Amino acid sequence: MKKIAIIGFLLLGLAGGMQAQAQLFKQPEKEKSTSIVTIAGEQFYVHSVRQGETVYSLSKLYDVTEEAIVRNNPQAVAVLSIGQVLKIPVAQPKKELKPRQVNRLFTIHTVNKGETASSISRFYGIAIPTMVEDNPGLDPNILSIGQQIRIRKESMGEATDSEIQQQWTDYKEALNSLSDNFEHHMVERGETIYSLSRQYDISEEDLRRYNATVLENGLKAGTIIKIPARHVPETVAEQPDTTVRPDEHDTFVPQNTQVKAINPSHTLNVAMLLPFQNNARQDKGFVEFYQGALLALEDLKTSGTSVQLTLYSTGRSADETRQIVRSDGFDRTDLIIGPVYEECLEPVLRFADGHGVPVVSPLADMPRTNAPLLYQVAPPDRAKADKIRKILAPEKNIIVVRGGTADTEFEQEIIPLLPSGYKQLSYTRGMPTSTIENILSGDKENVFVLLPANENTVEEILARISSVQNNLIARSIKNPAIQVLGTSQWSRFRNIDKTLYFKLNLAYVTSYHADRSDPRVMSFDKRYIAAFGAIPTLYAYRGYDVAKLFARAMTRAGAGSLTDELNHTDPALLLQTPYCFQGAATEKKVNTEWALVQYKNDFTIEVR
Repeated sequence: MKKIAIIGFLLLGLAGGMQAQAQLFKQPEKEKSTSIVTIAGEQFYVHSVRQGETVYSLSKLYDVTEEAIVRNNPQAVAVLSIGQVLKIPVAQPKKELKPRQVNRLFTIHTVNKGETASSISRFYGIAIPTMVEDNPGLDPNILSIGQQIRIRKESMGEATDSEIQQQWTDYKEALNSLSDNFEHHMVERGETIYSLSRQYDISEEDLRRYNATVLENGLKAGTIIKIPARHVPETVAEQPDTTVRPDEHDTFVPQNTQVKAINPSHTLNVAMLLPFQNNARQDKGFVEFYQGALLALEDLKTSGTSVQLTLYSTGRSADETRQIVRSDGFDRTDLIIGPVYEECLEPVLRFADGHGVPVVSPLADMPRTNAPLLYQVAPPDRAKADKIRKILAPEKNIIVVRGGTADTEFEQEIIPLLPSGYKQLSYTRGMPTSTIENILSGDKENVFVLLPANENTVEEILARISSVQNNLIARSIKNPAIQVLGTSQWSRFRNIDKTLYFKLNLAYVTSYHADRSDPRVMSFDKRYIAAFGAIPTLYAYRGYDVAKLFARAMTRAGAGSLTDELNHTDPALLLQTPYCFQGAATEKKVNTEWALVQYKNDFTIEVR
């Protein structure tokens, strides 16, 4: 690999004194959270981030992969902040207990009619977190008659009724801390579907729809139900303003809307500001982002573009960032990638405004900041909704399929986008194919929206739809057009028959997509492995795209025309989703492109 020029490689706080400090002050032992909740059939620890913790350190603490943490907490792609709440998958036991061990350690309780997790806990005097921990996959809010639950013998009688009641309340609050889409309400005696619908200004039909599984056996006191967040009254009390303002006396008001022109024959000076941790172990994701960027700059050098990259560590301090901006040589910067933390932006934007330099937010949304020279790569949710609406066009036959535990995030996202007159189908195992056939339209495109979260349930439904097609062919009946709408989570399913994706024209929308079967991605993977000895992650792909996209555009754009140049970049030069930046001259420019991934029945994958 050709050497990339890197000047001023500055890692603040990682100097030699750090090692001596580490010997003098032993860090406290980290402990797992004791709070476990079940969401969409999967159990998660509810972890509140402490000082110094990273995705890497949490993956070791909880014995799960970094990818699993990022997948379940997309916001962790960008930053971790003290007090941030994460849902971390509960690692499955490496060995199953033998029947003899189960009998020795547990009493087996069979759920009877009318019983709840709270009533069972009180009967045995066992803490709810203990019961959840001992029963992988158990959702204490959804019990079925005949279900068997392990009750740890040595813990029976340890919890009082009042403690159990508080634990159940804590469980509800833990669910609230992990969900921006729903507020969770614990049903009290005397409450009904009607009274709750009036209380939260939601129709009874919608209330039943969002809680279909929970309400299968009726509304019970102590049950926790979901209320879409938009129906929950906002708190009247004014909240304190916690926005960090480094210069309260001198509020920054952007003036410059023009990006300076770069002479293509001159060297482009790029400053990359990333938040490496102030300890010996740097944040792995940001290192991978940086490594991906290095390969992009190597490609640009090969094509004749001269680039010098300076890497700075901002930590999480506006003062530190201000020192970087004022440091020797920074005034020669032509392009700034970073910082990641929004509170570090103000001094960077002041510099950018005075020098006509674009600032790229590479990973995170910056909701509080609006400046004409700021470019945000993370697309907003409203752009995703626009992409999904095209699939759910009113002229199509939309069929919403439920079955088992729903993917609540997908459900909350989809329900407001459905056109009037859509149909619903409640899937049950062994459902006759005629039930599905009768709901199809012969003259419209049929779009199946699958809400289940469980991989096995999804595969069963897809197989059943496929059987309908086979039956129609056997009877010499023309197959109606069918498309399935799922989520990007499906790309991570490991055991499902992927031929069903192609046969049923699966589509999903994602902000990150890199097709590892694509020749250019395969080539990047080989180079990355050879250079860094590891398989690239989404951080590396995004680092490559951001560095190549912006550095290339800067050397080709005239004064003020950077946005046009970015939007006309050939997608074949990049690895992930396409990029389209929009925003008025006086506003920040936001990428609005979510990728629509479409599996086609000719066994190709199209990304639009």
